[in-house]
Amino acid sequence: MLTIPMNLSAGDRRLRQTVALAANILLFAYVLDAVLTFLDIMFGVNSISVLHSARSLVANTVMLLAALWLVALVLCGDLVKGWLLFWLAISVYWLNSGGQPVGFFFEDPRDPRQMWVLMGLQLLIATVSMIRVRLSYGKWWITQAVPASLETRFFGWLGRFLGRAFTILLLWLVYQPFGLMTVLEHSTGGYMSFTWDGIEMRDVEFVHASGDSVRLIGIMHFGDPLVYRELLESFEKPRSIILEEGVTDRDGLISAGPTSKQARDSTGVIVWQPSMDEVRGAIRVEDERKSHPWITVKNADVDASELSPEMLEWLRKFATLRQRSSANPMETLLQLSALSTQLSDIGLEYIVNGRNTRLMEHLQAVRGDFEYIVVPWGAMHMPGIEASLIQLGFAPMQQDQRWTLLKWTTLFESLSGNSKPKERSLTEAQLHAYAQRSSEAMLLTQRAALELVPVSDTEGQRGQAVQSASSLSQDNGGLAAAVPATKSVGVMGGLPTRLEGENWPRNAQTGTPLSFLLEINRDEKHAAFFGDIKRLRLFVDYSAFWGGNEEGTYAVLIDRVGDPERKEIGWTGEELDALAAEFGPLQEDYGARLSWSGNRLLARAVEMVDRELMPFEPDQVDRETMSTWFDISDEAMEAFADDHGALLIDFESSFLGGYPQWIQYPDDAGDLPFFLQLAPQGEMMWGDGGIFYLYLDPEDPSRVVLLGQMS
Repeated sequence: MLTIPMNLSAGDRRLRQTVALAANILLFAYVLDAVLTFLDIMFGVNSISVLHSARSLVANTVMLLAALWLVALVLCGDLVKGWLLFWLAISVYWLNSGGQPVGFFFEDPRDPRQMWVLMGLQLLIATVSMIRVRLSYGKWWITQAVPASLETRFFGWLGRFLGRAFTILLLWLVYQPFGLMTVLEHSTGGYMSFTWDGIEMRDVEFVHASGDSVRLIGIMHFGDPLVYRELLESFEKPRSIILEEGVTDRDGLISAGPTSKQARDSTGVIVWQPSMDEVRGAIRVEDERKSHPWITVKNADVDASELSPEMLEWLRKFATLRQRSSANPMETLLQLSALSTQLSDIGLEYIVNGRNTRLMEHLQAVRGDFEYIVVPWGAMHMPGIEASLIQLGFAPMQQDQRWTLLKWTTLFESLSGNSKPKERSLTEAQLHAYAQRSSEAMLLTQRAALELVPVSDTEGQRGQAVQSASSLSQDNGGLAAAVPATKSVGVMGGLPTRLEGENWPRNAQTGTPLSFLLEINRDEKHAAFFGDIKRLRLFVDYSAFWGGNEEGTYAVLIDRVGDPERKEIGWTGEELDALAAEFGPLQEDYGARLSWSGNRLLARAVEMVDRELMPFEPDQVDRETMSTWFDISDEAMEAFADDHGALLIDFESSFLGGYPQWIQYPDDAGDLPFFLQLAPQGEMMWGDGGIFYLYLDPEDPSRVVLLGQMS
């Protein structure tokens, strides 16, 4: 059997002394480093540069000694008792690389308490090591380290050598992710931090003495879609601008074309960072001087045409990578990490600092024009942006916010394929906050309805309620003879004006008479709104119209300015009797009688919301929360009405112009402008609390769409 003769009796004493000296130097250098670290933290606020320099020198020396000692343990581990000072040497690198997962206990990696904890751990390890030395050698220093007999078998030594090498390598590999966390935390200036729950991003507001406000939010390429949704909702403030990150490609130089930042993984629980276009009510502009009263979005990054050939080639590879693996952001992230190693130092420098410079140019250009400036950029950009803001005189608010963009549980579930998309659950307080932002948006984006000239009761009255057509024919020659020609802006119910040559409108498919709802007359004060419209009359078949612009189930009769004059004639008793007979019982069920009490229609100023600002979209609130919301107490509802009355639907609202007040959801009438909202009253009720919405083109009245919704 092969053996290695290791009878070193002649040099035994010298070898013992050398090993003991090396171990003692490492031990006491480590203790000295711990003491200097304590003093540096204690007096660091006083900027004692000599003390800090001494601590750095000793720390670097200890790292070198620890490396040499670990190599000696691997090669000649048989020379010492057990793994003498092994864990002390390992802790040198552990503590100097952030000591994770110690940092998980602190929200901010820059928290000074974390340094105290790491220093305490260093003192504890030094104390434990010295106690072990005391127990092993009877003194507080190492007096011997070499056993009496050093002879050993080669394969035994080789096995122990490989075991020690494998142990150290395994510890190094296991700690690499933790070490990377520390590097990222410090390189992002604390805008990215790792906690027991997941990956957090810092959100801090900077204010200037002039009153300017800039909000910096660190983001990353992927995250939980529900958290991203909440983050975007927090941007919803009036008179704000979002300076968006993202290299543009106006000339098509990136052939593959960047994909949308909305792709989800196969389970739908991880999503690429969303575009700022998803912010509710945001309007994108090319020129930041063209602001929007609610939220303006402006790209503040560089264009591909400004990049070097190296950068363009890298972006083409990245775009191709995104297209091929957009279904799995985590897979893409790992490949992106490998792709990043292909960039030169100059390229990496430009990716961060060069683009930061362009952002600051845009930020300076919009200062004073907006009340809030929002900068949601990658966390690596934040230290440079923050430094530039401080140089301009901005100061951070003491209280910042944290967003857990990705939880560890979500990540592990996604990687294992066992995850499912989660529903969002909102508390009552969150719903109130959501409603408040909607109210603010409405006040800033409203388009007031017409302020029409009031009309007198005599002018606006079209007659009393008609109980039957027969009684009308016996009353002074019918309704037309009892009601004078009107000059009111609008009337609901009663009977419509009849022009010579006209008959009562009917359903084009069934021939059933349509029910008269409304007549609108031109108001010269608002001639631009009416266009060429002189008179508008609206008829609907209540039994056949279900809200979707059904052909033939309604009629809009429009008389235009400049049309040949036609004589107004009345309805005879016989005609009214015949119409009443044709309406039949089915129409009666829908409240569609021949005539109702005449009511004036007066437009009023209303605060209506843009379609993209409508609150409570179906996919944003889960059923349980909505059920709880609509089942709250009367007191809570009254309080809500006081604070957010503009959001509560008034089912008796009829008006011209403004914005439609949707009962269910925003509907679509193409490019036609909104003209009229009509809420039938009393016996005119359509369905269960229905409202009609009329869209038309005043310059081309043949283009008409009638929509309707029921509660």
